[in-house]
Formats: sequence, structure tokens, C-alpha cells
Amino acid sequence: MELIGYGSQGFSYTDNYKESIYYLNFCLNFIGNSEMMSYKEFQHVIYKTKIEKKIIKIQETEDKESSEIRMLLKPMFKYGLIDKNHIEVNSNGEIKAVKIDSDFFSVSGKEFLKILTIEHIIKNEIDKQKQEKINLFIKKIINEFCIFQIYNLFNEKNCVYKDIFSFLLKYKTMNKSEFYIMATYRQKNKDEELDDAIQQYRNSSSNKEVEIKNNINDFNTYTKQLEQYELIVFDNNKGIKLSKLFYKYFEV
Repeated sequence: MELIGYGSQGFSYTDNYKESIYYLNFCLNFIGNSEMMSYKEFQHVIYKTKIEKKIIKIQETEDKESSEIRMLLKPMFKYGLIDKNHIEVNSNGEIKAVKIDSDFFSVSGKEFLKILTIEHIIKNEIDKQKQEKINLFIKKIINEFCIFQIYNLFNEKNCVYKDIFSFLLKYKTMNKSEFYIMATYRQKNKDEELDDAIQQYRNSSSNKEVEIKNNINDFNTYTKQLEQYELIVFDNNKGIKLSKLFYKYFEV
């Protein structure tokens, strides 16, 4: 069987993306209220407003700016940062229309933006010697927000986070090859055969890394993200395992 991954479901709050979300909110404050508009129109309005208001975080062209908005909005909506009544999606889950007003962001989204605003102020207005301790505190708060955002993905089909947690609760550890074995059997709706496949792999004398046909960066993407949230730790040559912090946030 050709082994495959999940495709891109993950989204990490890099410094660049956090800054982009901050300036997106800054831009929305200038726009005010609107009726439902097409996604393309929304992207154009954001680009036009950033130029008019000389907002410094903007891409070189409208196409690049639209691409960044697309990278931000979908995961923000999926993670529950944007109120569900302000986004319309098609049957494939792609955004097709957006409405702007003071309730565009959900309650948790507004709280998350407060943290990003504090982080922005610290980065730009506070002496660098004082930043380190404050940044550690901010990082912990952001990680907790991200952990709770994962809950919003649990009802999705083939939720990679839920699959990883379930696997680790049952098998204790997971290496890269086992991740792709799990992903493949889940994607092909062969869950009942997964246990035999894992046991066969673990009992194999070679037990070597398997060949991956696509989504070759999935394992690194998701493990890096979950390690950042301190939900997993690396267990030497065995791969990853659940951290003690995991049990604080998730009932098992």
C-alpha cells in the first residue's frame, strides 16, 4: 500500500502570521460594517484599505496580499476565532463570503487579539532587556489559546490531532513511519485494519522508515506544532509521546 499523509490541516502562529492577524484586525477597524460580500471582494477591500491607511504590513501586490489573507482566514475560522455568522462556506468548506462588523471575531477571537496586541506593544515599545520574561508569559498564554482551538477541529472528518492523540493513548509512542501508516489507513477508511498493520510494523525485524508518496512534511509539521503547545515530547528513538500537560487539558 502506498503511504500518504493528511495534507495541510495544521497552522502555526509564527511571528509573521501573528503580526498579520494583528494588522488585519487593525484594518477591519477602519472598514466598519458591511453586508455579506464575496470573498474576492473582501480581499480587495482589505488590500485597498491597507494602501489608503498606509498600514505597513502589506504584500507587494494584491494577489500576494489576497494569498496571505487566504492563509489566515480559513484556519482562524476553523479554530473558532471568527464568529460563524460572519463567514459563508461552500460544500467543500471553502470560504465564499464574508461580513464585517464589530462582532466579526468571536469572544475567544477578541481575547486572542488582546494578547496579540500586548505582544505587539512589547515588541515595539518596551526595552529589549525587559522583553524576555514578558514574552515567555505571552507565549504560554498563546499556547493555551491554541490548545483550546484544537477542540474546534475534533468534529472534522479525519482530524489529524484527534488521530494522533488517540494513537498515542493506545500505543504510547509514535514514530514517523507509524504516523503515515495511521494516516493512510484512516484516509482509506480501513480503521479496523490499523491495529494489525501497526503490530506487523513493530514486530518486523527491519522496522525501518517507510517510503512516503505525498505530504512528506506532515509528520514534522504536526509534531512541531504539538511540541510548541507542550502537548507531546520526543522519546529518543521511539518518536513522540504525550506530555504530562496533555492530561491537564484533555479528558481520557
